[in-house]
Amino acid sequence: MSDLNPELLWNKQKAYSGTLGSERERFCREYTAEKAQAVKSIEDMQLRETDEKKTSITCEKGCRFSTCCMEYIEATIQECEAIVYYLYNHEEALEKFIQNYPKWRQGVSAGGEVHEEFDKIYKTFLEPQPQAKPSSMRVLAQYDAQYYELHIKYFDQHLMCPFSYNNECLIYDARPFNCACSYSTSPVDLCALSDRMLPPVNRSTPPEDSLDPSFYHGEIRGPRAFFMPLYVYEILVNGYKQISRMTGIVEIEKEALKQRLIYEA
Repeated sequence: MSDLNPELLWNKQKAYSGTLGSERERFCREYTAEKAQAVKSIEDMQLRETDEKKTSITCEKGCRFSTCCMEYIEATIQECEAIVYYLYNHEEALEKFIQNYPKWRQGVSAGGEVHEEFDKIYKTFLEPQPQAKPSSMRVLAQYDAQYYELHIKYFDQHLMCPFSYNNECLIYDARPFNCACSYSTSPVDLCALSDRMLPPVNRSTPPEDSLDPSFYHGEIRGPRAFFMPLYVYEILVNGYKQISRMTGIVEIEKEALKQRLIYEA
């Protein structure tokens, strides 16, 4: 772990220190346990659906194509925190992610920082505004169309997720609902790369409480999903400052400063 940058090492050591850190660790443990049960329910539902349709799930560990791992994957702040917690407790996975990250991040930059475009359409169409009327079906359809085009734009870069190592997921037990809800029943060869065509996957519906705004220190202002690999890395490097920015809960950074949990060079 000594080859990790000082900010990341410091944040790892201080992540669950103090009363704020204790709240954070307890939240991550409880959220991880609850999510594991939810994912198990999703997997059971997927098996029931395929049995009823006389098909079978063709996804398997070490998939030679792993094209699903080239999709734009979002996660809530709670999921990102749970992934950070998993990485802190699985040092080999953390090291491999940090090794993979620079090349992936360079690819994202070369492709035009597509996550910034996702943020723009989210703020345009979905972000709650004071005294604003609910979004109409026409507006939501416009959002869906732009959202899909951006997914295609990102997928066409063929960037393997930095959490993929030897075609296996480093954080499989903590993977986002977006990943857990995706599965294929098509012949494996159909998952080969194809421009302008996302992998042939089925999407299960995540549980209703997957966008629960409750958090370990305050409540998040409205549901929001983030570009998972990028924001997990930002939490690892910037700690409570990043968490405060993502949640919009300024008290988190204030409390972290008070308890000396913010890195200072």
